[in-house]
Amino acid sequence: MKNKKTAIEKANTGKYDFIDTYSDDCKAVVVGKNGKYGYINQKGVEITPLKYDWAMRLSWDVGKVRLDGKWGLVNVHGKEITSLVYDKITGGKDPIVKMGKKYGIINADTGELLTPVKYDRIENRLQIDLINRKELARVKLGRKWGCINSSGEEIIPLKYEEIEICQQEKPRISAKLDGKWGFIEEDGTEVTNFEYDDVEFFCNGLARVMKNGKFGFINTKGEVVIQLVYDDCERHFYNIHYYKERILPIWVKRGDKYGFIDISGNVKVEPIYEQVKQFGYLGEKISLAAAVLNGAAGFIDETGKITIPFMYEPDLDNKTGYQFNDGFANVKFAGKWGVIDAQNREVVPFIYEKIHPDTGFRIAVRKGKKILIDSKGKEWKKKKNPSARTFKEYLHAVSWEDVEQSFRTLICKDREYMELELKIYQINFLNFKSKQSKPSNDLIRIYACNGIRNWNVSIYSVKKESAIGCVNWAEILDMEVRIEDNLTFTDPDIVALCIWEACDQVPTTEERIKEWINKIGEVAKTAMENI
Repeated sequence: MKNKKTAIEKANTGKYDFIDTYSDDCKAVVVGKNGKYGYINQKGVEITPLKYDWAMRLSWDVGKVRLDGKWGLVNVHGKEITSLVYDKITGGKDPIVKMGKKYGIINADTGELLTPVKYDRIENRLQIDLINRKELARVKLGRKWGCINSSGEEIIPLKYEEIEICQQEKPRISAKLDGKWGFIEEDGTEVTNFEYDDVEFFCNGLARVMKNGKFGFINTKGEVVIQLVYDDCERHFYNIHYYKERILPIWVKRGDKYGFIDISGNVKVEPIYEQVKQFGYLGEKISLAAAVLNGAAGFIDETGKITIPFMYEPDLDNKTGYQFNDGFANVKFAGKWGVIDAQNREVVPFIYEKIHPDTGFRIAVRKGKKILIDSKGKEWKKKKNPSARTFKEYLHAVSWEDVEQSFRTLICKDREYMELELKIYQINFLNFKSKQSKPSNDLIRIYACNGIRNWNVSIYSVKKESAIGCVNWAEILDMEVRIEDNLTFTDPDIVALCIWEACDQVPTTEERIKEWINKIGEVAKTAMENI
């Protein structure tokens, strides 16, 4: 690593006017002198002459170069794999090229055209099947749309007025023909009649459709499952998070009143309300839904039973209010915001102009000042809590051997690549040990939740009004650690949980984990040398 960096730095010393930013895995770097550009390799050796008017950093092992107003492609060895004849080149993997007003696609490995340069428009390809690496791209010729696959073959004919592609459930493609919408398969087979004024994508085997101003749902065979009798309704039937056998009811509108139906079309709550908000979930349970009746807001359960009286100001359009997804809801009373629980007990008093929820914490505004409130309604004031311990204090009180055992017990238990994953956490443990802390007014919260685990962790930023995860972030060291809801953890447990959250998402495949270990291992090694 050091040799590569030194070579590039030496190449830049007095030799070039410009050297692009680079990382250790860059196979070629853009350099420039006297208004001309080219590439050097990791050893600082020029692999192209500095003859181009502009050169762009490599993407998918190809670089875009321009000379006399025309663009072409150069590979990692400096070879021009295309002639410089194109007016524009976009994208990285198999780039889209433009000549005049027409577009085509080039194979980035060979420089050969995958499609003729004949289309009036080509959209970036969308990966629709991760396992089999299937991709589709929308293409337009004249006023008609179709689709090409990753080989450039037209697998959906260019005969549709519009085409939309979804990455989720099949059939993934909706299309418009003769002014009406329907669905087609990836091979171009038409699944439904083209008879709808509007359609949504499939979710849990159903798609919302609209015809003659009325909404209903069809299945993947095109059969009407929920009759088109509603004036409006929720777009999709969603699973309860982690519990796929449970499907949330959705709101529907008949006339000017709202109610709820289940996935079979059965009425769960009669349409008698002036306004409703969608149901959420709390673990395995469907949470309460807000509704407005006679100008006041309250809450109902999935059977329609009134669980919280209609006594609050109706502000259901507020994106951060009137939802019980975390066990508490922001509601408005007498012009001010507060927080209630599912039993309608006041948790946070009604004294705030605004409240933003984030996984149990609330960031509220009172007299224009942001205040962090925990799930018990207590305002968090770091300066008034001198006994609080920071992550740094926990970190330096434990050894890796103890923290490793906590990882095995709390986080990595029964995972397929546990030993590799532990290596990543060990590297981050060492990296944190080597860092200097930075002043921070934010905090880390370890709290109980009702999901799969009986705990959760979030790194909170009051300034950004959000929870934030990060890798090797120095400011985490100076953050106060808050443990709530009667949870009991040892010091090694707390360090393990904080590192786990700071690492955000660890890859799930052996190959990707090894790549990450190599990448952050070098960073940690350098940091440890400076301790």
